[in-house]
Amino acid sequence: MNNNENRPEGSHRVYITDGPPRPRQDGGAPRTAPRERPGAYAPAAPRDRTLNVVLLLAFILFGIVLITFITVFALSSGGRYTKGDITSDPGVNAVATPAPTVTVVPETTVPVTETDAADIAAITGINSEYAVLVEADTGRVIAAHNADTVMYPASLTKIMTLVVAREHIADTSATVTFTRKMLYSLDRDAMKVGYQIGETANALDLMYGAMLPSGCDATVGLAYLCAEDEDAFAGLMNAKANELGLRRTHFSNSSGLFDSENYTTVHDLAVIFGYALKDELMRKIICTETYTTAGDGKDPATQHRLNDRLFYNMKEYDGSYGAVKLKGFTVLGGKTGYVDESGSCLASYSVAGNGKRYIVITGKGRNMALVLADHYNILMKYAK
Repeated sequence: MNNNENRPEGSHRVYITDGPPRPRQDGGAPRTAPRERPGAYAPAAPRDRTLNVVLLLAFILFGIVLITFITVFALSSGGRYTKGDITSDPGVNAVATPAPTVTVVPETTVPVTETDAADIAAITGINSEYAVLVEADTGRVIAAHNADTVMYPASLTKIMTLVVAREHIADTSATVTFTRKMLYSLDRDAMKVGYQIGETANALDLMYGAMLPSGCDATVGLAYLCAEDEDAFAGLMNAKANELGLRRTHFSNSSGLFDSENYTTVHDLAVIFGYALKDELMRKIICTETYTTAGDGKDPATQHRLNDRLFYNMKEYDGSYGAVKLKGFTVLGGKTGYVDESGSCLASYSVAGNGKRYIVITGKGRNMALVLADHYNILMKYAK
């Protein structure tokens, strides 16, 4: 055992034995076991040291190159390569959002109004992630923020639904009867007018139903009036987008309910919205605050009272907690939109005191109150 704790007084030797060494019989000094010499340390050969230095320098050089590459890539991307950020109304849990798969549509012969980038002001100080301000009569882009970045449009999709329905339904008194297949294709929480299985509606009522209360049942009705099903109707929507020269837009349904293949940009939406506003009937629908459907023409109980969601939100905002007051402009109409993946979206159509008309499109705002503040601020700051 190790007996170091009982070593003779004054001794500095460490014994690894069963006790102190015994005295020699001849009276000589006690014998001690010879110490083993520790293995000699052999210094590295010069060649090995040189190799180690070379490897160290190579590792440092590789690290410098890697850091430089990452820095250059981040700067060159201009912030476009970022993690998706899904915002929603307070109390709604954020969900992971797949990035849109963009299919670039070939150029067409139909011109789209272009503005020299140097003449476009950069919109700052807003909540929405995407925004564009356009002069309605000319299509000139006045100011923008991420205007050509692909986004999910939510119910702003219904603007294109209105355009396609208007151009494919010659008689707005044409009717469709709702079936189980049509209505059961909708999410339970989707906005609806309230049409029931077996109920009949005419095209005009469906157009108002799609735009004012954002009824997804109304858009499905329009889809079946124009095509054999929603997929075929989406094909008509994409054909129109191609005709308008929209190269970053693709539709997969008539309602705007989330689908990764249903995407666009605020700039493309401004083109669609401006196109719709040039038609008298579509402009009237977009600017209507309330509307009552025809029903069956006999029983008032079959009618639906429709209220525009934009005007409702504006009244609530202005009367209750609006932080920004719109001065010098009047909002004439528009279209709201919301799904978790897109945040709060809005297309608004306004007129200034001098008679000039403006389109503002925003996407991915946190809630409608902040979005309205964005629209008011954009108009008052940039619409000169």
